[in-house]
Amino acid sequence: MPVDMAATYKYEELKCAREIRVLHLAPGTKEIRFSLHAVNLDADPAYEAISYCWGDAAGTETVYCEGKTLQVTASLFTALERLRLPDKPRTLWADAVCINQGDIGEKGAQVKLMSQIYSKTSRILIWLGKDMTGLDGVGDSINEALRLLPPDTYDGPELQKISQEFFGNTAELRKQKQPNIYDHDWTPINHLFCRPWFERKWIIQEVVMASDSVPRLMICGDIELPWADVASVAYRLGAYGILLPLAGLSVLNHHAPSMASFWMDGDKPQRNLSNAFMIMLIKHYRRNATLLDSFLATVMFKCTNLRDHVYALLNLANSTGDLEPDYGASIDDVWKRFAITSLVDDQNLKFLALAIYTSSASETGEKLPSWVPSLAAGVTANALTSYTIRPQCFSAGGNVTPTITVSKDHRLLHLRGRVIDTIKATAQSLVDTPIPSDEDILPKTRFISRMVMWKRNWLQGCRDLASGGDWAVLTPGKKREFTKTIICEMTGMRDAAPDEVVDAVEVYMAYLFDYFTAEYVLAESDRVTLRAHAALIEHSVLGLAASLRFCTTESGRFGQASKEAKTGDVFCVLLGAEVPYVLRPTGNGTYRLIGEAYLHGVMHGESMTDERYETVDIAL
Repeated sequence: MPVDMAATYKYEELKCAREIRVLHLAPGTKEIRFSLHAVNLDADPAYEAISYCWGDAAGTETVYCEGKTLQVTASLFTALERLRLPDKPRTLWADAVCINQGDIGEKGAQVKLMSQIYSKTSRILIWLGKDMTGLDGVGDSINEALRLLPPDTYDGPELQKISQEFFGNTAELRKQKQPNIYDHDWTPINHLFCRPWFERKWIIQEVVMASDSVPRLMICGDIELPWADVASVAYRLGAYGILLPLAGLSVLNHHAPSMASFWMDGDKPQRNLSNAFMIMLIKHYRRNATLLDSFLATVMFKCTNLRDHVYALLNLANSTGDLEPDYGASIDDVWKRFAITSLVDDQNLKFLALAIYTSSASETGEKLPSWVPSLAAGVTANALTSYTIRPQCFSAGGNVTPTITVSKDHRLLHLRGRVIDTIKATAQSLVDTPIPSDEDILPKTRFISRMVMWKRNWLQGCRDLASGGDWAVLTPGKKREFTKTIICEMTGMRDAAPDEVVDAVEVYMAYLFDYFTAEYVLAESDRVTLRAHAALIEHSVLGLAASLRFCTTESGRFGQASKEAKTGDVFCVLLGAEVPYVLRPTGNGTYRLIGEAYLHGVMHGESMTDERYETVDIAL
């Protein structure tokens, strides 16, 4: 077909709701040429779907559709170059060209079909880009990692059992100079997970929605890898709590020099590995998961269009109410619709956990209500509230059905609850604790010592607040309460912490405080305890450290509150809530929601039967 260099391609309207366009990519080695054809999904058309990161919209390349020009991002351009066959056409689906991006109505309608588009494809082609820097030997590294890592399992008790055995065996393997995870060369895997594809929220449904029988091929330049193998490595690293030790962040491992590659690009590899881990969890649990579950699991993924923080998840949840993709709606309206659907329609107080993702201002400059979340600020933190698909660790508000209503102007949320206590003082959060400089540490392995001292300084601040600066004056019972509060009575795998894990955390904290002293040597029994629970201990201690800060209350309780909490804020237990919440009185009879919280002694419904507290109306 002759090329009209001056004409821009104009899309024809799709004729029915079940139609999509597929791309027939012409063979060749010169300019990219293709044609677009409307097909009905119900006719089971044959095509391969491309999953890729859009990249910078400002940097575009010219392609030719039916002889006329179209502009596509450099990422899609290189994908089409790589996937083009030399001698025959290839039928593909790529969202940027198969959906008319200039038609808001069509875009919303096609987004609703995305799960079916990817579930009906013959193969998913995951394009990471053409740059293969650092990927020499990545296939062999992945295969060896799969051999060294413990097996995939989604059973919590089995995970804990295998984990204890694995860390003990790994220590012995290292002593014997046998292959093990600490001495494995993770460099190419690190480079692989630096690719921006792992940060994009839309990729989740693109790889999750297809059945297991649909091949998923990851392509980077000339390198091809089975997605199943890459994802399995990420899942095992995340599920068994191996990421912290490998990143050199653990006081329980002393192999930072060989693990330094995990930090060649800041925390991106660890963050993207966590994203891939979450994709595997979503795939496993999605048939029973709510929209809130998916949102909580994916806050570290990125979206160019903030609306897609909700829209990219709609096909993954078992119920979404009347929420539908509407790209004509303001971002503020999308957040509000999401909040009202979850809170009022579903009567689900777990939604209030998203207060940690509340932006200070809305799209329009008008402040959003404190109970409406927003990822505009780019907050990445874990929520204390459990996923609905997992057993609840807590039932602070008792086993009752909450009553949740919203005012006509959608500004005030009305609830019932009990104000339990007031914050007296707060400690510095981990993320606000300065990382020590080289001058602050002893001449050990500098990186690991700096990280260890950082965590020690943070915990020291918490201990000083709990004890008034003299740890020895606390009774054994209060020390136990402190330990439980630091880990919020949970393991790093978000299960209720058994006594043996709490015991191990106490040993860990004592070890941490002795790390820079002459008493550094561990007793053998303590060494066995730490080794057996290595995966759980630091994830238990650090799992919520980015979201919460230790505090004391006017009545002498220990708690963990949102980083934004301050003296004078109150702990409130809402009827039917899993966890307490920290509220800030506004002075006009209402409160501002600060965030979810842990308050020792009220997490299992104790305050609901305590006559000292009165149930009152709460307006946020």
